[in-house]
Amino acid sequence: MILKNIRIFGLVLILTFIVISCEKSNYYIYSPDRLQCITVKDFENIRYIIPGKRNSIPKTGYVKLDMSEVDPLGDGLYGCWNSNNFEWEIATDGGIVLENNLDRNKYKFSAELPKDDDGVPTAIKYSSENCFTFDISLNRLSPNKGAVVE
Repeated sequence: MILKNIRIFGLVLILTFIVISCEKSNYYIYSPDRLQCITVKDFENIRYIIPGKRNSIPKTGYVKLDMSEVDPLGDGLYGCWNSNNFEWEIATDGGIVLENNLDRNKYKFSAELPKDDDGVPTAIKYSSENCFTFDISLNRLSPNKGAVVE
């Protein structure tokens, strides 16, 4: 009986390790033509959004967010390429901006979605051409257009 319990415990431990280690923490979001890239790096409750494909956090030129209060099921990134004279525009629905030292002439970031006439956050803008919605928890674009995610 003890041996059976040890085996079950070992199996649960191994499965837990596999699930935790499979959680993705780096995303590269490319424009459809792959000429532009946004790097997203998560470290526990801290998220970095960085222009370009980066393997590490640069000394400057990124957004640093505290995501500890964001519900993982509602965690997403919303963006548009070549929008309103910006190379890209990206938003999250929550998170506290700890640092934003992006080049504000080239990139636009918002920690909240635009609101409709009734003051309700909406992602409708991000369903248009050259835009995307990326669901972090599902690891997918919805709809499957506007970006390439690796």
